[in-house]
Amino acid sequence: LRSAAAAMLLALAWAACASQEAACSACGRQECANLTTTVAWEKGGEDRTCCPRCALHLVAARGEGATVSVRDFESAVDLPAEQALFVEGSDLNPCRGVTTSPPRNAHGCCLAPAYDRCEPSLMAFADAEAARRFMARHGGMLTDWAALQGAAGSSASPGASSGSGPS
Repeated sequence: LRSAAAAMLLALAWAACASQEAACSACGRQECANLTTTVAWEKGGEDRTCCPRCALHLVAARGEGATVSVRDFESAVDLPAEQALFVEGSDLNPCRGVTTSPPRNAHGCCLAPAYDRCEPSLMAFADAEAARRFMARHGGMLTDWAALQGAAGSSASPGASSGSGPS
């Protein structure tokens, strides 16, 4: 039963990534259709990232104002980040991908990743009820863009209100 549940989780994660797009401007991974995030820079230009988490890192590192557009995880419809609700830290992270065995060094020893820019997972939702249904199945915490910005110390979406998360 556990292996069936694990297989279903993997199938769900990969279904969200059925349409692979360009490489992420922050980490170089392939973009996932339902997670792709667009960062429009105040001074011009635009970057696309594989997920909202990478967009937060990118904006914080660049230190330039930006407007961020995310995709609803269920429908892949674009919406402004400040209008979305986010589920952070669920058991799904399509960015992570699937590996058949752990990576190994030149001597054949297993390597464990010490840091993953896309962790903890961060999925955007246009609808609060959809976010709550997702959390019931996959865990995580509900938050908003303003709270995420504060935690990342970024200047994304300068017009977004500050707050400590959704009520």
